[in-house]
Amino acid sequence: MTQDQLEWKNLAGDPALAHMKAELKKQLAMWMESQGDKGVQTEMEAKDHQARNQKKPTRPVKKKSAKTGKKIEANRE
Repeated sequence: MTQDQLEWKNLAGDPALAHMKAELKKQLAMWMESQGDKGVQTEMEAKDHQARNQKKPTRPVKKKSAKTGKKIEANRE
């Protein structure tokens, strides 16, 4: 860290650090499993769970009855 403080050199492919990369990958996989994270599948399904993609509930509309002239509730369709 002291030699590359801005972390410009990518060490992921360094054979001397392969054991560290494998250990971190294992820890990440265990954490993802504990969280129910299925990786790319979770990311692809995320948009379906966002509020902007949910159907908004409809409110009843008040209309006048043809027979009585009083306001009545009618469902929107």
